[in-house]
Amino acid sequence: MSSWDTEEGFAEDLLDDDDDEEDIPGVQVTTESLPYNYTYLPHKGPTLFLVAAPPPRMRTAFDPPICNSSQPSHQDGVNCEVIKVLEPEVRWRDGVFEKLLPQLWSDYQNRINNDKELYGTFLEPYTFANYETVLDKTGFYLEMQMKDIAVHGLSTIYLAETLVTRSENLSDLDMKMTFKFDKLLINGTYSATGSLGFWSQIDSEGSQNFSVVVDDVTLAPRIKLDTVQQKVVCESDGSAHLSDIQVPLKWADLTIMFENLGSAYNTFFNMAAVYLVNTQEQNLVQLVKEKIKGEVNSLLC
Repeated sequence: MSSWDTEEGFAEDLLDDDDDEEDIPGVQVTTESLPYNYTYLPHKGPTLFLVAAPPPRMRTAFDPPICNSSQPSHQDGVNCEVIKVLEPEVRWRDGVFEKLLPQLWSDYQNRINNDKELYGTFLEPYTFANYETVLDKTGFYLEMQMKDIAVHGLSTIYLAETLVTRSENLSDLDMKMTFKFDKLLINGTYSATGSLGFWSQIDSEGSQNFSVVVDDVTLAPRIKLDTVQQKVVCESDGSAHLSDIQVPLKWADLTIMFENLGSAYNTFFNMAAVYLVNTQEQNLVQLVKEKIKGEVNSLLC
């Protein structure tokens, strides 16, 4: 018999103490064959991890009715919508990798905290090259130059969580590491000219200071290694490849202050910055892919 303890998506202590020995395949080990100082413990299975099914989408008044077998006029997928109930995915947590990844990261953590640099790149502060942009949209025009851009706080990075799971048949490996910064500060100087509609002009009146404060920043890269599926064309059948890469960046609060622009324009730039960061996630994923391709080309098909 198996006993299960479940809490918040986990199922632990998969016990198999009551099965007869003849039901267990493979080599049989008796307590007499073990070393004298060996403490015999009953076998425990791996820890279960339940991946919740995605929530159903919000329905609107424009959606067709939900298919009902009691309605003769309903034709599945034609004049009604078939609602599929998605089951949560059962996966095994990999305890070895979950301990190995923080162990490997600790060497980088010490180097970042003590030397404030990584691979010869100084992180405190981390400086960017000068940046210029021209935005020309309907009703909005902006020319902006940004100089002396520096990011403060990168050396405070720490690993908050590691989660490594495998499918029930052990055909894939899903790894997620959650890094956090309590606060990041980006500052420098800028100059801007432009217009917002026909009624308002944008003019910083020369070079001014700017700052961006981001609180409670979370960077959670996730990669999934999988065996090759038929729809994926790779050099060798049955090889492992990266089937999914995500690099989501989230924060609790973001505050932008461009001196000499006023609160209205600062609010506008704040919303624009949020949109810009959210749209850059795919660019970040592509950057990670290029880095992996340069090191281990066979993982990308």
